[in-house]
Amino acid sequence: MAWRTLLLLLAAATNAQSVSVATNAQSAGVATDALPPPAAPNAPLPPCAPLLAAARRIPVPADAFFMPANLSYLNVGSLGPTPRAAVDCAVEQWKQLEADKVSRYPWSGGLPEATRALAARSLGANVSLDEVALVPSTTVGLTLVADGLASAGYFARDRWGGAAPRVLTTDQEHGGGVAAWRHYVTTGLLGGLDAVALGAPPASAAAVVAAFAAALDAGPAYAVVAVSHVLTTTGAALPVRELAALAHERGALFVVDGAQAVGNLDVDVEKTGADAYAVSAHKWLLAPTGSGLLYVRRAARPMIAPTYLDEGFSAYTQCTGTTPLQTIAGLGYALAFVDALGGQAALRAHNAALYGVTYAALAKLPRVAILSAPPGSGLDSALLSFALPACAPHGAVADGLAARGIVVKLLPDGEGGTPLVANALRVSHHVFNAAADMERFAASLAAEVDARCAGLI
Repeated sequence: MAWRTLLLLLAAATNAQSVSVATNAQSAGVATDALPPPAAPNAPLPPCAPLLAAARRIPVPADAFFMPANLSYLNVGSLGPTPRAAVDCAVEQWKQLEADKVSRYPWSGGLPEATRALAARSLGANVSLDEVALVPSTTVGLTLVADGLASAGYFARDRWGGAAPRVLTTDQEHGGGVAAWRHYVTTGLLGGLDAVALGAPPASAAAVVAAFAAALDAGPAYAVVAVSHVLTTTGAALPVRELAALAHERGALFVVDGAQAVGNLDVDVEKTGADAYAVSAHKWLLAPTGSGLLYVRRAARPMIAPTYLDEGFSAYTQCTGTTPLQTIAGLGYALAFVDALGGQAALRAHNAALYGVTYAALAKLPRVAILSAPPGSGLDSALLSFALPACAPHGAVADGLAARGIVVKLLPDGEGGTPLVANALRVSHHVFNAAADMERFAASLAAEVDARCAGLI
């Protein structure tokens, strides 16, 4: 069990840290004779740790989270609720830190490195520690990638035949996923950001690959192909492995926005072919807000050289600065919670089953137009989007559902840059949801839409 592994890692790290407390304190200008004795070797996790082992069945009981029992939370694609046990354990670590901050902060090793080790394993069996950094979010991770490419001279015009290179993406990207590319277009370092138009949903994985191949072959020099693994708009899971091969064959790097993928799908980042892959752990991995991961493939490291990684991937270096132990602790315990449930594979199996229930229920509603791929299509994930008729404005319907205790995502018109998303909502379920939640949602949606279209509300 991963939570046992975390215990062992933390124990070993604590043992190592107890030897170096005086050194750390001296470097911080603290008199070591004023410090309390170092923590005992092999100190265990706080007493709440056994709760992590108890969460072994899906669906997870509502009382494992802080959500009200009568709430159907269907917006994990925005933020996933953190398990009660992970919060309690993180708070306990925070309290211990605050008792004597300088001597107890893990300047090297300790809980942050144990968490980073769990994060690396969660991203794939062959992912190593020198490929994974802790970051606050996918957006920050992708910005570090773009900054690193710029710093390494990867965008230099003489590398690309004298013209500023371009980036190729889709027309359905989250704003945070393309912000850094737009920045470098503005500065003139990049020549442009081009988008491949995808359907809602895309016609097929083969159609996506064909569209990118055509764009790469017909267009100017592309330095980077940058896509979302799972689109925030429709939840379509793109064929990233095939897209990576296309990019590499044509001399481009392949960068993935994995905010909606890890913990939604069963993702092994190495197998995606990505040169860099950024994750928001505060969605599908149920970590606290401000928790993210950045994977940089070892072979791509010379081309991705942000200041943040100049001293390596450790949680604390002179380049990262002091990082928030309480958030990192919450990430570690959340990862242990997920692993105790069976890891990403178990999450994917549960979420795929619920997706089928939801899709079938929505398909029976004549006023609802599903924007997401059918179950089993290879493009489906646990994000399901749908458009409503003009007589039922999506904001009013979302408010009506909230009044019934059902939380959904209101998709802004034109979300991601595509006109195909208009007057739409999105649902995203997780381990705390069951078929009854999805059936309740579908029935409530039908009632809200029908009442508005009949002029009753």
